[in-house]
Amino acid sequence: MSKVYSKFDFVGKNKRLESFLIFCLYACFIFLLTTCSSDSLSFPEGFVQFYPKLEAWENRSEGFTLVSISSADGAQGFFEWDAEGIYGRIVEVGASKDVRFFSIGDGGMNGLALEAKKKGKSLEIFYNSMLQNSYVSQGESNQHKISVDRLKAIEDLRLLGGMFEETQENGRKISMRLQYLVSRKDFEERAFDDFLRRGNSPYKMAEFRRARLEASSLVKYDLPEDSGNSDSESTKNVSKEDRSSRVQYWLPPIEYYEIQYPIYISENIICVATQYYLFNGGAHGSASTDLDIIDRKTGKRLEVGDVLVGDWKIALGPKLKAELLRQSRYWKASGSAAKVQNDKNISIEDLRELGLFESDIYPSDKIFLCKTGIGFEYDQYELAPRYFGEFIILLPWDELKPFLNPAFFTDGQILGSI
Repeated sequence: MSKVYSKFDFVGKNKRLESFLIFCLYACFIFLLTTCSSDSLSFPEGFVQFYPKLEAWENRSEGFTLVSISSADGAQGFFEWDAEGIYGRIVEVGASKDVRFFSIGDGGMNGLALEAKKKGKSLEIFYNSMLQNSYVSQGESNQHKISVDRLKAIEDLRLLGGMFEETQENGRKISMRLQYLVSRKDFEERAFDDFLRRGNSPYKMAEFRRARLEASSLVKYDLPEDSGNSDSESTKNVSKEDRSSRVQYWLPPIEYYEIQYPIYISENIICVATQYYLFNGGAHGSASTDLDIIDRKTGKRLEVGDVLVGDWKIALGPKLKAELLRQSRYWKASGSAAKVQNDKNISIEDLRELGLFESDIYPSDKIFLCKTGIGFEYDQYELAPRYFGEFIILLPWDELKPFLNPAFFTDGQILGSI
């Protein structure tokens, strides 16, 4: 029963006044603290900040995990479905009412598509198992469905993004898109700073990247007199007679993307991909991907030697080749994929028949852990021409048992993580 103060209860009135003053002081303190922290924890001037949406789903019984990151101008992520034997990097996310669509690309099982429908707090994932090549699938199509729940291990994780554009005095345009993974846990955030951002916070890293880009060397391309693409600011105020005696230039814009996102998340392990892209003239830019495996309990980064031991570099080559051949059945619009008949009857011995550079494949040092096994990542041009994109080849735990470091694994499973 609450106490009611009468108008003669001066002690009660004073207590209420004192409580009110304390509340006001506390509110002012919180406001000042928030204001100060927002000033210190923000992208440098000129950046437009955005917050990509991070989601993760799982079904442990079927070995399904899906990590999806989406924003207004892009999508990233990774999914695996062990029971169906499919996996891949997410390159596009679309939506229509309560339905979402995930497209898989960048080499590997390029062309796969998933459809997700809301079902309360869960999702129902639909996958059409018809292979991409009609010669292999023979026109048969079977739709598979799975119910997945939200992954609790992402609760402390989020993504910060910043976009920056400017035109320098010389007329060169600069654009930058940065996206960094952060954690609400101080211990974990320090690990992210150390291993994902060279010891810098996302905001300091953005300042560093912008300074590097603005100070980068100026590349000029000579142009014919009538090309119409000359350095606009340097030639606009020059008379027609003088222009003929001057060399005209095209200043290509500088575009830099640094996109960071998790590809596998568990209570103890997080695997993070960082994609880099730089364009500074030429036919196209350069792209690459780094992978980091971070122990969420110790804050340490796992190297390849912490995970794999023995002669894995030699022994895993044939296994990766066999998995790449299996993948090729899913390649979209690939005529050469028709040569691969099925899992038990693979007619291709030389990977060059699929358009790759070499007849065989060797393990990459870029690896990540996931529920199904270990993924090996290959950048553009490592295995095939640029239009193939990047490759991810995943080997299951059973095939990796002889090469797993016993300090981290027991019976093919990473302790407490997979």
